[in-house]
Amino acid sequence: MTGALAELLISAVELVELEGRSLRRKVQGLMQSLVMMLAAGAMLIAASVWLTWALYTALATALSPALAGLIIGVTSLLLAGGFLWLSRKA
Repeated sequence: MTGALAELLISAVELVELEGRSLRRKVQGLMQSLVMMLAAGAMLIAASVWLTWALYTALATALSPALAGLIIGVTSLLLAGGFLWLSRKA
C-alpha cells in the first residue's frame, strides 16, 4: 500500500515537472514572438513616418507647404479612420 502511494506521488511530481518544462518552452516562444511583433510594429511606425515625410516633401515642392501639409494631414486622418473602422468591424 505504501509503495503504491509513493509510486503515485513520484509519478505526479514527474508529471508536474514535465508540464512545467513544456510551459516554460511555450512561454519562451510566446515572449520571442511578442518581441518580434513589437520590433515589427516599431519599424512599421518608422517607415510610415518616413513615407509621410517624403510625400510631404514631394508635395511641398509642387504646391505650397501649407497645402501640402493639409493634403497629407487629411490623407493620414482618412487612413487612420479607415483602420479604426476596420478594426471595430473585425
